[in-house]
Amino acid sequence: MAELWLEAGRPDRAAELAREALALGDARARVVLAKALVAAGEPVLAAEEAARVPPEASDRSEASAILRRALDDAGAAGLAAELRAREGGTAAVESRARP
Repeated sequence: MAELWLEAGRPDRAAELAREALALGDARARVVLAKALVAAGEPVLAAEEAARVPPEASDRSEASAILRRALDDAGAAGLAAELRAREGGTAAVESRARP
């Protein structure tokens, strides 16, 4: 439901519902909350939420993209670029390690 509010241009309502879903244990809620916070102009809070998505989560790549955007929006483009480079480097190492 929160994602529908986000699509409707109501990031404030989306964030509110995502927080409620997060309190109930919804695994995707943190990613939706981060997206809503970016849309609401709260990049620092969005970055904090996106960074809390566990590495093993199925939507971790989406959370990483949100984190990079939030960092860019917060004026930390250098940090976002470093994160991009590290993620790219990790992917390259993983692809070489696989048979």
